[in-house]
Amino acid sequence: MVSTDRVEATILYELEQLGPCGFDELLRSLPDLSWDQVFEAVDFLSRNGRVTLQKRTRFEYLISRRREPTVPALVPDR
Repeated sequence: MVSTDRVEATILYELEQLGPCGFDELLRSLPDLSWDQVFEAVDFLSRNGRVTLQKRTRFEYLISRRREPTVPALVPDR
């Protein structure tokens, strides 16, 4: 069985490759993971702000990897 951390990392990597996609498309791209593993990890990642879910239709959501905001480098006053 694959560890939870590994499942989450795999999903984040796959979203990086695919871009925003539906759950079924994400699931098809991860044949070594079960529906339950993907659903649980997407739920966890969305609750922790690492992915976003946008409602497409009544039963379908678009899953996107959330980009970490870049912090501009601080330039000291001279």
